[in-house]
Amino acid sequence: MPSVYDAIAFFALRDWVDLQLPASISLETGNKRLVKVVKLLCRQKGISFEWTNVAGSDRSRTLRSFFEMIPKPVQAIFGLARYLKIHWCFRQIKLTKWYESDADVTLISFMDNLDQSELEKGNYVSRYWGSLSESLNTSNTKVNYLHLFVRDGLIKNAKDALQAVESFNSSSKNIQTHMPLASFLNTMIIFKTIISWIRLAIKARSIHHQIDYIMRDEITPWALFIDDWRESFYGRTALLNVLNAGLFSTAFRSIKKQRFGVYLQENQGYEFLLISKWREFSHGTLIGCPHFTVRFWDLRYFFDPRAYIESDALRLPLPDKVALNGKCAVDLFVDWGYPYEDIVEVEALRFEYLALELAMPHEQVAKYDTDIQRSINVLVLGEVDWVKTVSQLEMLQRAVLEVDMPIDFVFRAHPNCPIDLDQYPALKITLTGKSLLEDLLSSEVVVCGSATSAVVDAACVGKKIISILDSTNVNASPLRNSPNIAFVTSERQLADALQAFQAQPLVSFDITKTFNIDPRLPRWKALLQF
Repeated sequence: MPSVYDAIAFFALRDWVDLQLPASISLETGNKRLVKVVKLLCRQKGISFEWTNVAGSDRSRTLRSFFEMIPKPVQAIFGLARYLKIHWCFRQIKLTKWYESDADVTLISFMDNLDQSELEKGNYVSRYWGSLSESLNTSNTKVNYLHLFVRDGLIKNAKDALQAVESFNSSSKNIQTHMPLASFLNTMIIFKTIISWIRLAIKARSIHHQIDYIMRDEITPWALFIDDWRESFYGRTALLNVLNAGLFSTAFRSIKKQRFGVYLQENQGYEFLLISKWREFSHGTLIGCPHFTVRFWDLRYFFDPRAYIESDALRLPLPDKVALNGKCAVDLFVDWGYPYEDIVEVEALRFEYLALELAMPHEQVAKYDTDIQRSINVLVLGEVDWVKTVSQLEMLQRAVLEVDMPIDFVFRAHPNCPIDLDQYPALKITLTGKSLLEDLLSSEVVVCGSATSAVVDAACVGKKIISILDSTNVNASPLRNSPNIAFVTSERQLADALQAFQAQPLVSFDITKTFNIDPRLPRWKALLQF
């Protein structure tokens, strides 16, 4: 979360102040929480402090900005009402199929990122699971799929998701059982959720007052975390987490004992609830699966090593095994103190489609780079964060004015973040509807943000990459040490990188040194015993 990086910046600044003892500090930021703690630091050290607010003061007030000014408990109630309005239709799904399922393996993931052609046929093929679902089907292994609903370009709303689930259950021939988590909603769960949330908020407010009293004159980054504290204990996040706890309880209580459970591991709040509830009902081995790359600066995956070994009630809820998709991920986890005996290597489901591409002769891949001589083809990859994507496109629009060569831009939006390209008239840019591989093969340069995992796909098929760094965050690119990627922070640097791309040598990227790639999935088969 951003406040973690702000805290790192604060501690670095505090150490620098102790060494340099400057007469004054000038800070340009839109983060008022950071301003508060730096101002306290300067006051206690007798340093003059000046702040310039650069948080988009020219932007008009939006409904969201007004909503964020409302007290957190009120936001929580509105958030619950909105959640129920969106998800209530899932109660139409009959739970009998779930209750009577003979499957003893459960896969838990989001409902986006589906294969369009298979979806139109009523078949479930998710890019999160790659060919694992088909391999399970082929071996006649019955599987329960528990879906967390999110919207994307294919599943645009809850009604689309409802129709998709019904078609999956109809066409799976009792091999698969599909159920959205929200299908278990009922009035009793909602009532218990509100009561539990109120109790949590009362306890948290008392603790909050005590922390404020202790920290009132201390130079600490506590002010950076106040909003996160409020959101986590009596805001919308807290209320929906309590609701999710009730939904997971109902789902796991009402199904036969499972041998294995696998979930997409990003260490979001709901995952710790999932782990706790899975254990509460004595199911079998639970496996967390980071499905993309594990990036060095992605602090969601790394904790104090003591959190892995403590045996008391405050121990961090962890899966029985974490399934990592290659040596690089294993090395990162081990370096940060994760118990090696709880790590198992598996094939990289997210990147297995590249095995077919890697089997092509290099000349065929290179041919795509030299077919078009009139202009260069640039693929722009959008981010999941709307603000970052807009900032990326705005910088690109300014930079292209300084480039003296024709460029054809193709924009690939993140499935959960649609963008109106009409807002960028200076760019000759079109929205793509092709697969990621097709877009990569027909492009020569890829422009993206610093945290986009799809840059790995681009590197694997031999593309040069320009990554626009976010000035408010660290470089979280999974290719941050690769010679095939140029990092830029301004439109001038971006223009220079576009202009000079042909002069930069391309260094081959060996995917097998980063990921385990084998379409036969021997590691997954050994892990899930099918």
